[in-house]
Amino acid sequence: MSFTYPLGLLGLIGVPILIILYIIKSHYTEQTVASVYLWQLSEKFLKKKKHVRFSGLISLILQILAVVAISLTIAGPVFILADAANDYCFVLDASGSMTAASGETTRFEAGKEEIRKIINQSKDGSTYSLIYAGSNTYEVFTQVDDRDTALAFLDTLECEWGTNTCTDIINVLTGENAGYYTGDHSAITYLVTDKAYETENIILINMAQSEENYAFVSYEYRKIAQIVDGIYSQTVQVTGQVISYDRDATIGLELLVDGVAVDSGEVAVEKLVAGEFTLLTDVTDFDCLTIRITNSDDLMADNEAVLYTTGQTQNNKALIVSDYPTFLAFALEASGKTSVDVVSTANYNANPDGYTGYGLYIYDTGAEPEEVPKDASVWFFNVQKSVEGSGFSFREVVTATTVPEDYLSGNEEEDDDRKPYFIPEYTTSTSSAVREYTDGMIFEQMAVHQYSLYSTKRSNFTTLLYQQNGSSRDSLILVGDNEVGNRQVVFAFDLHDSDFAMKADYLILLSNLLDYSFPEVVEQVLFAVGEELTVNVPAGCTDLLLEDPDGNITYPAFSSTVATCSLDQVGSYKVTVCFSDGEDQEYYVYARLPEQESAVAAEGKLSVQWYSDSTVSDGYYNKLTIYFIILALALAIDWGVYCYEQYQLR
Repeated sequence: MSFTYPLGLLGLIGVPILIILYIIKSHYTEQTVASVYLWQLSEKFLKKKKHVRFSGLISLILQILAVVAISLTIAGPVFILADAANDYCFVLDASGSMTAASGETTRFEAGKEEIRKIINQSKDGSTYSLIYAGSNTYEVFTQVDDRDTALAFLDTLECEWGTNTCTDIINVLTGENAGYYTGDHSAITYLVTDKAYETENIILINMAQSEENYAFVSYEYRKIAQIVDGIYSQTVQVTGQVISYDRDATIGLELLVDGVAVDSGEVAVEKLVAGEFTLLTDVTDFDCLTIRITNSDDLMADNEAVLYTTGQTQNNKALIVSDYPTFLAFALEASGKTSVDVVSTANYNANPDGYTGYGLYIYDTGAEPEEVPKDASVWFFNVQKSVEGSGFSFREVVTATTVPEDYLSGNEEEDDDRKPYFIPEYTTSTSSAVREYTDGMIFEQMAVHQYSLYSTKRSNFTTLLYQQNGSSRDSLILVGDNEVGNRQVVFAFDLHDSDFAMKADYLILLSNLLDYSFPEVVEQVLFAVGEELTVNVPAGCTDLLLEDPDGNITYPAFSSTVATCSLDQVGSYKVTVCFSDGEDQEYYVYARLPEQESAVAAEGKLSVQWYSDSTVSDGYYNKLTIYFIILALALAIDWGVYCYEQYQLR
């Protein structure tokens, strides 16, 4: 036996004090004195008090018992019970499939009830640990020895929509600091799930029953053009596959356009064999298509799918400020990705505030604004002064003085007439950003007669083309976001001072840079729970709002031109892009249940190594109820003895 608070035993000092008081008290005679007339009058009705032997000693013994009970209660004795308890470790599956319900109870809640029963039926002194296996797998509590505490933790848990893996579970169970399986004993481990894993040294509690379960396997839509009797028309065709996991079935389907039913059908399928479907509509102008399985089953989360269009796009009008815009205007118009307006440098400088409403501003050689536009993307070509907010500053002009070896013909007279050039190099970086900007390029060798040298103030610029200048690299093409948070491209040379505009890479690069400057705010509209949504932040954006399927709103952080948002629920999310002019834009995406959560079948083995075959451990008993009972009885009897002695109550 041990004590939680050993100092509580100091209360036993009261025992000898009581004995001393008892000895001293025996030398005196008690004399009852009436305090008031009513008390004296009442004594006439009391029976004569008889002398009771040993009543004082009995009272002393009872008082000693009370002092001992109080002291032990304060000290908190703990009795060690050898091999009388167990350590329990529960792994609770909280993945999307556990939301399936038979009646009003989900598999997850039923699983919690199974754990609750085991805890309540366990022996005193047992300990409890719980591992939560949702989108992330982690320990909720470890080696808690109080039932009520463990159950309180259990009650707070909610199911998620994501998925987990065997590896995640095993890593937590057998982690370096886990301590569930030691050389002394091993914890009794329960896996509560709806997946029929093969297990070793783990007790599987399978929450899956023979339930109806239908799901979409795949789906997509496309527009089909046709000419009938000389009349051109379009239809939208939705195709995909559905499956029944538990039985042969006829699955009903429904197609809705912006919430209005337009087509329906049925697909007869065999158990675990996907069946194909096709649904049609002649409504081609829509925001979203919804397909539904009309059969009711136990996992409704995979019975609906929504296909959104990408929604509004950013303003893709471009303004070129240049006195010699031919190269630029031709390339931009040839891309088909933007409409182009051109203004001379003099006209623009005379009234810069008169040119607004563009999604891209291009400043060619000699056109140098005082500051960058705050509501649009911007391109600079051979700017020879610092521009406020651009993230770079002009230093000097670097001019070639020799003809590169690769450009020499061997004819001295002819070579003397050649204009000196630099031969810059493309970056060899394989980053995703560089691959996006240079996609499709063949990286032809090019020549530049002179370029502007800049000092960059921001570390997020990516260099695509550079000139080796001694031990340093001078950037000739830079891409990144500027100081006001907008997308920016910088060419450090004049197109007329190079042969770049004559290369095939010129049109390819500018087309890629237009995609960068005019990104679709939401490029993908269909996700699986657990994936991340990437939002391309448009120029002029002041704030982003993400509304989840439950209506909760979060504000994703964005410090550059891209923001990422985690999708952790099944359903439709709304992305709202806010602008200072109040013309907010809304975009919708849909997160579906992960495919592996639609079917409850599990492949894989969950196995842990027991270092000891013993699953019992020392328990303990620390209930203080018995001491409270002794205290109560001692006080009650002592009071009875006192009453008997004083009033002769029988």
